[in-house]
Amino acid sequence: MERKERHVNVGDLSEKLQALKLAEDTVAESLQILADEYMIDDSVPHGGRIHHTTIAVQAFENYCLATIDGYADLKRTIGAQLANEGMTTNHALVERYGQPRIIVDQVLDALESDGFISLTYMTSSTVQVTSVKPQLGRALSTDEL
Repeated sequence: MERKERHVNVGDLSEKLQALKLAEDTVAESLQILADEYMIDDSVPHGGRIHHTTIAVQAFENYCLATIDGYADLKRTIGAQLANEGMTTNHALVERYGQPRIIVDQVLDALESDGFISLTYMTSSTVQVTSVKPQLGRALSTDEL
């Protein structure tokens, strides 16, 4: 995976899945189902097939909530950190909480998707929090986050 670690080169994925004896048509059909269910973004179709895609923020959020112990608490903690202490980069949050960058980036993407913060992508690995909206503090105080 590449940029924001949710970008998927479908050709690479297909090769790996074919090595597991999955037919290319099965992979293509599965990707179309995921796109139809808004689990992936299929914004780069070529010739009726998806060649590159990105896992949707909400889909990865659902995965994190279901599979990572303490993810919801981490999201609230990072939200509080942003609202109260002004830590502004994903790298600072990774260092502070000892979480993998992909997880911290997902928390930031989810908070942005929910309208609580604004982000700027400085490089392929650096995410800058450019604004924290008052709604984040309110969501934290009412346990809506």
